Amino acid sequence: MRTVSGTTVPGADLVNAARRAALDNQTGDRFDRILAYRLAQVRSELAAHPDGARLTTEFDALAAKARRSPHMRVVVDAERCQGHNRCHALAPVLFDIDDLGYATAAPGSVPADLEAAARLAEANCPEHAITIDP
Repeated sequence: MRTVSGTTVPGADLVNAARRAALDNQTGDRFDRILAYRLAQVRSELAAHPDGARLTTEFDALAAKARRSPHMRVVVDAERCQGHNRCHALAPVLFDIDDLGYATAAPGSVPADLEAAARLAEANCPEHAITIDP
């Protein structure tokens, strides 16, 4: 991940990892609380680094961006889904397959880096069973 100035931020991958971990396990308000908790953990680790002041400043900017991202959600209409699973092929992180082979949306919000994949899955569903709630 890069800052506005174009430099790479050590620990930026940890922001995405924290977002994904929270997304994998929680939805809605619980997602926000877990994300905040994990970001605080990463920030404290960066603060202990010899260049901690600079790293935490850049990390805080990235974390604020992660918190500001809108909570896009993917919804699969179970009555329309016919089990083509194009959505899962395009965005396996966002879609699960149930025991009968039908797609279901993974719980939680769509991370900012996967929004394009969510829209691609929506556009490629032959049954128009996928909708995106901003």
